[in-house]
Amino acid sequence: MSDVVKTFFICAVLLVISCGTNNDTNKIETNLKLRFVDEYILPDETTFENTRVGGLSGIDYANGTWYAISDDSDAPRFYSTKISYDSSGFDSISIKSVTHFKDSIGELIPKGMVDPESIRFDNGSFIWTSEGNIKDGLKPFVQIADSSGVFINEFRLAKRYLPNTDSNFGPHHNGVFEGITLSFNKKGYWIAMELPLKEDGVEPTLEETDFPVRIAFFK
Repeated sequence: MSDVVKTFFICAVLLVISCGTNNDTNKIETNLKLRFVDEYILPDETTFENTRVGGLSGIDYANGTWYAISDDSDAPRFYSTKISYDSSGFDSISIKSVTHFKDSIGELIPKGMVDPESIRFDNGSFIWTSEGNIKDGLKPFVQIADSSGVFINEFRLAKRYLPNTDSNFGPHHNGVFEGITLSFNKKGYWIAMELPLKEDGVEPTLEETDFPVRIAFFK
């Protein structure tokens, strides 16, 4: 993802569920249908507490608040927002606060050290991912921060996710931890890669490619 994204773009979808019973197996069959409802774009010049609201790469919802992480490597942060909408579309989006990510002693993370991509709220804490900078040897990570953005913990990574000079093993630049979600049993997190690992395939181009992209489980 680019560090500069001028607009906040949200797509709403309506989830339609219909259930029926399969008499042969006594299992409930569920049919899900999605349809596009609306979009909302924040103006290009939107600012909040001396930050430009842009580069929003991931979003999560909890307890009436939406949390959106910015992929700005110079000032890694997330916004707390209120979004008003119904089944016909969006009414408004208002930003309530901005939280800057910090190290374990509460100091702001230095410029250029992370590349934030996704965020999830989990029981008062925030799990967030960084793609690092593979070319410069900065490792990606999955970290846990408190509600003030202060570092709590970090997951240990397998060697396959760490920067290295091997052309046949490890991550491609700007292609590591892109998406995150809580597991169904809430005992861990599923992390989606943006690109294949080198051992899985080459970086996609405009030409058709057919290589797997990993989804890894962390706990």
